[in-house]
Amino acid sequence: MMSASLPPPAEAFKNISLIVDGKEVENITDDVIQESLEPEYTTEVLNEIATNDCPQECFGRGNCNNGTCECNEGFASSDCSVDLSKPVTMYGIPDRGYCDLKYRPCERTSVFGTNIATTVKCYLQHYWVTNTSHRYTEFTFETEGYMLAPDEIKCILPTAEPTIPDGFLALGYNVSLSNDGNLYSVEDMIIVYDSDCVNCTKLGSEVICERIDGSCMKDGLCYVQSEYIGCSECSNALGGDVTWIYQCALTGCNPCLNNAICINGYEGYSCMCADGWNGTHCEQNINECESNPCVNNGTCIDGVNGYTCACTDRWEGPNCDLDIDDCLTNHCQNNGSCEDGFKQYTCKCAGGFDGTHCENEIPTCDGEPCQNGATCHDMADGYSCTCAVGFSGTFCEIDRDECENVSCKNGATCIDGANSFTCRCDVGWEGTHCQINTDDCASGPCINGATCTDSINNYICTCVDGWEGEKCAINVDDCASDPCVNGATCTDAINNFNCSCVDGWEGATCAIDTDNCASEPCSNGATCIDGINSYTCACVDGWHGQACERNTDDCAGDPCKNGAICSDGINSYTCSCVDGWDGPTCEINTDDCAGDPCKNGATCSDGINSYNCSCVDGWDGPTCEINADDCAGDPCKNGATCSDGINSYTCSCVEGWVGPTCEINTDDCAGDPCKNGATCSDGKNSYTCSCVEGWDGPTCEINADDCAGDPCKNGATCSDGINSYTCSCFDGWDGPTCENNTDDCAGDPCKNGATCSDGINSYTCSCVEGWDGPTCEINADDCAGDTCKNGATCSDGINSYTCLCGEGWDGPTCEINADDCAGDPCKNGATCSDGINSYTCSCIDGWDGPTCEINADDCAGDPCKNGATCSDGINSYTCSCVEGWDGPTCGINADDCAGDPCKNGATCSDGINSYTCLCGEGWDGPTCEINADDCAGDPCKNGATCSDGINSYTCSCIDGWDGPTCEINADDCAGDPCKNGATCSDGINSYTCSCVEGWDGPTCGINADDCAGDPCKNGATCSDGINSYTCLCGEGWDGPTCEINADDCAGDPCKNGATCSDGINSYTCSCIDGLDGPTCEINADDCAGDPCKNGATCSDGINSYTCSCVEGWDGPTCGINADDCAGDPCKNGATCSDGINSYNCSCIDGWDGPTCEINADDCAGDPCKNGATCSDGINSYNCSCIDGWDGPTCEINADDCAGDPCKNEATCSDGINSYTCSCIDGWDGPTCEINADDCAGDPCKNGATCSDGINSYNCSCIDGWVGPTCEINADDCAGDPCKNGATCSDGINSYTCSCIDGWDGPTCEINTDDCADVPCALGATCTDGINSFTCSCGSGWKGPTCEINADDCASEPCKNGATCTDGINSYTCSCADGWEGPSCERTLATKTDDIPLKIVFNIPLEELASSNLTDPNTVKELINAVEPPLVQHFQTKMGGSFVGLTITGFSRGSLKVDIIVNKKTTEKGAADFVDAALSVTDVTVVMNNEKYGASVLSIGNLIVDEETQDGSDYLCQLFSAANGHCPPQTECTVIDSTPVCINVPRESTSADLHLIIGLVVGLSSVILFGSMTIIYFTKMRKQKTGRIFSVDRYKAKKKSRYTFPSVKTRHHRELFKLPGRSSDRHTHSTSGRNQHWPDDARPRSCYDELEEEYTC
Repeated sequence: MMSASLPPPAEAFKNISLIVDGKEVENITDDVIQESLEPEYTTEVLNEIATNDCPQECFGRGNCNNGTCECNEGFASSDCSVDLSKPVTMYGIPDRGYCDLKYRPCERTSVFGTNIATTVKCYLQHYWVTNTSHRYTEFTFETEGYMLAPDEIKCILPTAEPTIPDGFLALGYNVSLSNDGNLYSVEDMIIVYDSDCVNCTKLGSEVICERIDGSCMKDGLCYVQSEYIGCSECSNALGGDVTWIYQCALTGCNPCLNNAICINGYEGYSCMCADGWNGTHCEQNINECESNPCVNNGTCIDGVNGYTCACTDRWEGPNCDLDIDDCLTNHCQNNGSCEDGFKQYTCKCAGGFDGTHCENEIPTCDGEPCQNGATCHDMADGYSCTCAVGFSGTFCEIDRDECENVSCKNGATCIDGANSFTCRCDVGWEGTHCQINTDDCASGPCINGATCTDSINNYICTCVDGWEGEKCAINVDDCASDPCVNGATCTDAINNFNCSCVDGWEGATCAIDTDNCASEPCSNGATCIDGINSYTCACVDGWHGQACERNTDDCAGDPCKNGAICSDGINSYTCSCVDGWDGPTCEINTDDCAGDPCKNGATCSDGINSYNCSCVDGWDGPTCEINADDCAGDPCKNGATCSDGINSYTCSCVEGWVGPTCEINTDDCAGDPCKNGATCSDGKNSYTCSCVEGWDGPTCEINADDCAGDPCKNGATCSDGINSYTCSCFDGWDGPTCENNTDDCAGDPCKNGATCSDGINSYTCSCVEGWDGPTCEINADDCAGDTCKNGATCSDGINSYTCLCGEGWDGPTCEINADDCAGDPCKNGATCSDGINSYTCSCIDGWDGPTCEINADDCAGDPCKNGATCSDGINSYTCSCVEGWDGPTCGINADDCAGDPCKNGATCSDGINSYTCLCGEGWDGPTCEINADDCAGDPCKNGATCSDGINSYTCSCIDGWDGPTCEINADDCAGDPCKNGATCSDGINSYTCSCVEGWDGPTCGINADDCAGDPCKNGATCSDGINSYTCLCGEGWDGPTCEINADDCAGDPCKNGATCSDGINSYTCSCIDGLDGPTCEINADDCAGDPCKNGATCSDGINSYTCSCVEGWDGPTCGINADDCAGDPCKNGATCSDGINSYNCSCIDGWDGPTCEINADDCAGDPCKNGATCSDGINSYNCSCIDGWDGPTCEINADDCAGDPCKNEATCSDGINSYTCSCIDGWDGPTCEINADDCAGDPCKNGATCSDGINSYNCSCIDGWVGPTCEINADDCAGDPCKNGATCSDGINSYTCSCIDGWDGPTCEINTDDCADVPCALGATCTDGINSFTCSCGSGWKGPTCEINADDCASEPCKNGATCTDGINSYTCSCADGWEGPSCERTLATKTDDIPLKIVFNIPLEELASSNLTDPNTVKELINAVEPPLVQHFQTKMGGSFVGLTITGFSRGSLKVDIIVNKKTTEKGAADFVDAALSVTDVTVVMNNEKYGASVLSIGNLIVDEETQDGSDYLCQLFSAANGHCPPQTECTVIDSTPVCINVPRESTSADLHLIIGLVVGLSSVILFGSMTIIYFTKMRKQKTGRIFSVDRYKAKKKSRYTFPSVKTRHHRELFKLPGRSSDRHTHSTSGRNQHWPDDARPRSCYDELEEEYTC
């Protein structure tokens, strides 16, 4: 407890603000408090406040302890105002939820609300916005909420620079708050957009955005017109809407190659290629050689927009189509004349000479020039020789080649003789012309009855069945395919085989199972089942034994259980059970071995209802009935086939392997198969030959083709040698592989210092500058490339040129435009852009006209939206909005929520002239006036009854359920109903007991029967215990559960080495081979299984038997068929196949009959073709062919092309006694002897003349046409004759220029006079431009043609809301109420009053340069930012009722601003002030390029709280707080959301008495207060300093201030009173009017011009 005589300590002021001399003390210390103790009662007051005055008296939800609230459970905050059982109530986001990226990065937002705890978190649901709606995504975020003030939270948005994907225009979040993560506030929206590109509007709960014309978006970012991304500009340069246009002219943005022209396009570009190029970027040189222009085997060398033909010998010309004149180098001698021919020339000799070149003087007969017995005759010009037969030539020196007219066939060589010839035949041919195929079968090379077929120098032997090999000398191994099955042995014969079957199999391939049941071995109606070399008798009931010869002992299986005595019957038995057991069998375990289930000598061991067979070697299976598969382990290796035997196997190896298991690889190299020194590597049934160099083939028998790898380059011909090759090169190449290009530059063919580049049989000259031509012999035309610009004339020099410029141009190439801006013709800071003999002025904002001399009309673009009226200013405009719209451009929908139409704390969402109420939980209806049915969603579970409350419900549960929603199953185990340690499991209105072992029953109260599961075996008696049992065993059993069988073999009952198998009170003897009987005392019958085959007689021995075979059979068991082929009954090489007492003869080709004794008719199948006659031989025939056919069967057509009848490289196609010639291009005729006329089809176009060549033609074009066939119209536009951007249209030997606007003349060289039609109005001067004109207007006029009267009101000369009326070069101001003067600049005297107002801006103080609110720079920065928009807002809203506005202080939170608004003291002034104060949310403050919104906290002394709004009453309270006083007989009400005073009838009520009492009490308080004030001022006058001391106390929703001293305003009105202890409302201090502002930080509104001093 504090002492009343001592001041409170500094820590007591943790919730109290201390203001000294108008300034808040940042660091309250005990010394500060001590200095502020006068007057004397201050100590008592301070102690009283510090001790008892908790914020809001803790709202009755906690205890006040020394100024601190200790909140009850479920409540929080410094004043316990937060109810944690209720959600946060949100009532707004600054700027109505719009966040413009143009002004701030939208990293965070403030959220206003109530019922906010320090644990609050922000919840964000992300969405994208289109031009029709918004679309939620899966992204949600939870961020910390930072409390800036009790009613303001800062939420951090997820990203600072959101990227908006294509197709969307903006993003946003639904924002809600929660104190605990369970209860959430109603959501509100924040929209993030960029106003340079997008306008966004909230329509109730929907959001839509619209793209702004003149903007572009890329990857979600906004760009305005003329901005660039890389090479793309946001522009409308191509016409139409603004979009991304590729700009080729930008540096680094021309991707087109090889002098191509880059053309701008939408989102890309295109390249207009120069002649000779194509491709996307003109990167591909067009191959002019694709049309094969070079003829006569000329080689085409591609160039740029052209080609060069490298001609072969004897051809020349651009396309190698001109025959070289072979007479140019005249070789004819002795006055001989030369006649040119095709690739040759002929010399016509003068008299007395001859020879190819007339080089020979013609001799006479004197010298006996005639040879070979010729006769010489002297002639006038020489002599003549008459030759003997077979000779020719001038001197008969030529032995006539008889081979010229002789056709030796089949590759034979013709050898000329004297008047004769000889054909030297290739091997395999004979006859005069080698036309007969030698009969290679004549020597009879094929043996063993094979048929010989003659071929060319070869024969083919067709073997009879059973033989193979080149000459059919090898007997085919008929056993190779393993035809014998089931383990049989195969013996090869000639075209046959014999199978020796193992026992149990028979047939040709041992595939037939021998029928062991044929002798009917089974007795007594048993069924015999044949096995492999065995049988099984399936006995009828009552019989058993191998042959079912024994009556079955029905008691042998001990069918009677548990010691019962069995009496055998016929297929029946009777059990005499021991005492205590009953039933037909007394449940005795059967002897499962009794039926001898184990086969083939196996030993059977009986089990309980089972048996086990111990097989002898070689057998397997449950009863040892299966011959064990000795092949199962894959003993045979390397792909061999395994044949199973009895306890053995046989491996049939694949080729290349031998050995018992085929494990040895055969040496395939043993026969030296590799030739010519190759190395043999053995493989698996194969070998590999590694050849020495020069040899190839599987056995290295082939000489390797050294030309196979195409070693010769550049088209050379390769000739193969032995491990070598020779290359024959084409012209222009040499070297071993023709890899070297011959140096065609060796002779220095290039002139004038040019560089020679060697080509393929050609060269190219790279000329030095100034020279041109194939060999650089021509002086280059330096003017050819249009080097002179802008119409200048070019004069060619030597490697130079001179440009004669036209008017207005300068520079070496006349490329420089004269600077028309040199005289600074542009006014008012405009930028001058030089043109062609003209200039253009780019005006700064606000100016217009040719030289920027005219004030621009800022209203021209209709900036005002939604029907608003635009008033032009200087580089600005003002929009006068129609009703329902607001904002600088009237683009903002008026807030229909301003009147708080939504009830019960609902959130109002503004629409267009409408609103939507988002109700809090528990309310419904259009204005949330209806209590929502909380039972509508059936919250109560499990049949409970729901009773609706206010935002709550109550569930009445049925039996068995519990919990708030009856969701909890009642615990039926609560009373421990389960006994004896059982576990209780709760059910739905029931329970289940899980008993411990030994107990049973619903509640585990019953002892469990441990004998219930029959734990005792083999008929034992079970005695139940507690969780245990005892077994009383019957005879023959033992063990805890009587599970052990007694050993009945203990006395060795089995004889002769037999094995004893114990049974249940019995045993079984397994006899060794040869013995039988119950104890193996009987010798076994080895013939019982009928081992002898095919009717043989079996004689039994001791463990053996002997078979006596019938005729035709042999072997130990008579299973082998006798060989009926042993006497070779088949004739003429036939193959004998043995049968059963029979045989079959398979004849070789050419023989027939039962024993192959008959010669077959080989002509029977008509083997001779094409009408030939067949003569039969022995296994052969001979065909006599008709004319025109040849070959063994006359199947070959004679080759009529053998004499090469087709000429000039034509292809000969053989017919039947005829041929056809296929001519190569350029030749015709039956034998292709005629040169074809290539001009026949009129290939030359457009009147050209065609000259025929050999497989070619040449077109001589008339003027105006070009191309190989004169098909191309010459481009008369190639020289760019059209000027100034005109389009050139090519004609035939002419062109037409289509001029762009502004140009005229044949070549568009003349600028059109755009002033010719006098477009400028009212005497304005017209200046002609290029397709444009500029009007220089007279005074008072503006516009493109000076037709518009200039707006003299544009500069807003009228002040203080006056209306400006434009005149001609003048204006008139109509002043608003309260103003006067030419510009309404003077204030009329009026009665005003001051209303205090507290506003909060969501400006985080950390954004300021300094957050110290006593720092002058900080105060100045805040005043400069806050005061102008506030003044503008109140002027706009209040009109003439607004007088002035003063900022009196700042305090912490986001930023709280205390202001005083000076208004007219009228009813309208108060109403206008309330409207302006409540709509302060429209105010936006810009700081550091970010926008911040505002909201009102208090008006006068009344806190503005949406939760306490109550329609008319609330607005009337605000009206009263704004000094709005209704006259007597009137009262305040609200009409159209505006408080007004209306008349009320006067009635005498008790209220009059209350009024009198109130006046008395009030007057007494005034007197008391006045007395205390006089005392106070008396004491204050004694102080040397006039300090102002006040104490502020922050609360959750309002800030109460206790003020002790008082000062006078400049209107000498006292504004302060001492606080009353019983009052909840305290007078708001305006002492800030006289607080000590730094001179440079005082707002201009503080300066009183009349008194010439600052008043604040």
